[in-house]
Amino acid sequence: MKHKEKASFAKALDLALELVFKYNLNPAVISACKNLDELDIYLDCLEDMQLNDFKIFDIKYEISPMKV
Repeated sequence: MKHKEKASFAKALDLALELVFKYNLNPAVISACKNLDELDIYLDCLEDMQLNDFKIFDIKYEISPMKV
């Protein structure tokens, strides 16, 4: 947020402290959001467990095959 939104250190720290306890938030999604509005929309969808409603960009989790 400090670089993308040109926010102060205090605002960036406040956002970081808000997000640090969200265990199901992927850091790649945070960096893929272009601005704070997109991140807020994603967080709302994540909180309501309605990720299908998030239409800004596609989130795909691809895992390579494992030997069992």
